[in-house]
Amino acid sequence: MHSDMSGKLIKGKSIVDHIIPITPDNYMDDDITLNPDNLQLLSIEEHNVKTFGKKEKMIFEPNDERKINLF
Repeated sequence: MHSDMSGKLIKGKSIVDHIIPITPDNYMDDDITLNPDNLQLLSIEEHNVKTFGKKEKMIFEPNDERKINLF
């Protein structure tokens, strides 16, 4: 299976995600909650970044320069 967001092969777990998030204002709207056009397949990692914000990880180079990589 491939991610609808990145097109990358999903090697681990996947999740079906609502493109337009479900909120207290729209949870009763079938066009949002049940519409297959509002669904996308994501890896767990992509879903967590989308839902909870960007994940930063530090990369330490042998020359001790510190760089931030967003993936």
